[in-house]
Amino acid sequence: MLLDFFFKPSLAPEKTLSLVQSQLKNAREATDADIVMAHCNHANRLLSSLKGKVKRTLGNTGGGSPVKAKSDMTEQVLRDGIVNAYLDIANIVADLGFADKAQRSRLKADKWG
Repeated sequence: MLLDFFFKPSLAPEKTLSLVQSQLKNAREATDADIVMAHCNHANRLLSSLKGKVKRTLGNTGGGSPVKAKSDMTEQVLRDGIVNAYLDIANIVADLGFADKAQRSRLKADKWG
């Protein structure tokens, strides 16, 4: 469907995470609560799009090849970025008084950590 092209990003995980970080930077700089929430919601949707593209936990890495080790390190860097992004969202929405949304973001960070 044509609308999927506009609403479902097909970026590489690294670029998606970069876009998330940009959205969170914009959220921190915004002064209007509605705009802050829009940036956070967009960041949250982008993070959700990474499910299935980035493994939540490392598999058995014993005896793996150097290529596999590099891949696992890349995955770990991505997971760390995802955790930090969810924690950033939690802090931003908590500052706006949305404790329930902040808690949901913290739980998502825990799942990725």
